[in-house]
Amino acid sequence: MVEAYRQEEKLLGMELINGVLKIRVQSGGCTKSDHFRLETYEAGLQAGPPYLVVLYRTEPDNCGEIVPEGLLLEFKFEDMITEEGTFPKPGDGIIVENIFTVGAV
Repeated sequence: MVEAYRQEEKLLGMELINGVLKIRVQSGGCTKSDHFRLETYEAGLQAGPPYLVVLYRTEPDNCGEIVPEGLLLEFKFEDMITEEGTFPKPGDGIIVENIFTVGAV
């Protein structure tokens, strides 16, 4: 299946607390958490931890509302499943790929 829309998301902030990855994303007022998808990879030298997590927006937010603080999304470790069927456990490292915007957008 080819996705009609998929874009790496620009993150406004993130933190990992008690097994929950909290990520703040841009929003024009219509963003919903189900507009996103995680891809998780085992990034260790011989597979396993740390895990690389990439967040993709699968539906654009074309609304014009100004939401300067963005939207906070929460993902549990169990939401970060790799193709191998593994996911991070407490104490495993997590690397979140972040895309920065420089200059005018």
